[in-house]
Amino acid sequence: MHRRFLISRFFIVCIGFVLSEIQVVAAESFPQVRFTPLPSDILPSNEVRKLYQDSDGYIWIPTYNGLARYDGYGAITYGMRDVSNGLFNTFVNVVVEDHDKNLWIGTEHGLFRLDKVSGNIVADEYPELADCNIAVILCDTGNGIWIGGDKGLFRKNALDRNFHPVPISNSAGRPVKAVTSIIKDDKLNLWIAAFDQGLLRYDIREDRAYACDDAVLRKAHVLARDVAGNIWVGTVGRRSGAAG
Repeated sequence: MHRRFLISRFFIVCIGFVLSEIQVVAAESFPQVRFTPLPSDILPSNEVRKLYQDSDGYIWIPTYNGLARYDGYGAITYGMRDVSNGLFNTFVNVVVEDHDKNLWIGTEHGLFRLDKVSGNIVADEYPELADCNIAVILCDTGNGIWIGGDKGLFRKNALDRNFHPVPISNSAGRPVKAVTSIIKDDKLNLWIAAFDQGLLRYDIREDRAYACDDAVLRKAHVLARDVAGNIWVGTVGRRSGAAG
């Protein structure tokens, strides 16, 4: 999976069980907002990935040279020396906290867990995720966990010891592997973006996937859900079709 993507356009997708509306959103300037950069010397790298705020208010900053925890004043960094077993891959893509306050870390080569009390990182030995380039982690209700990466979609229920693959196919019937983003809606659907394979809806109760066969959404790359339940889809590369 590519490390850098150019997200060229955003679309808002209002959904029930099917897509009902796609709108192009035009950006306007807002000069009244001012961003203050963090000092570069407090981070392990300037190549920052997906930011995450945990239940204690800390901002976790995944980078391509380790992980940093920012408290508003300074940062604590985590690297290979903090691993209690195995070797920590410091190309960190994503960090998510579960309901037990475990911090799950997705890297370019596997899955890790951080004990926030001791500061130790554990290399989780899940054969299914060995050397998986993990792009997204979703902690579900009931403490289940979904993981997406270059090997596809995986799920672990709260009582499971291991992650299990969730086979899904795109509109052409090809297995979906390069999962880049996943979100869950209120109707027990999992929305999945996969690199160069489009947008899919996975019905958790039916254990069945539905492909959104739309020219624009075939380049779906990143997903978000707002408070009104709308799903936002960011695409990568050139626009391949008209929104309507």
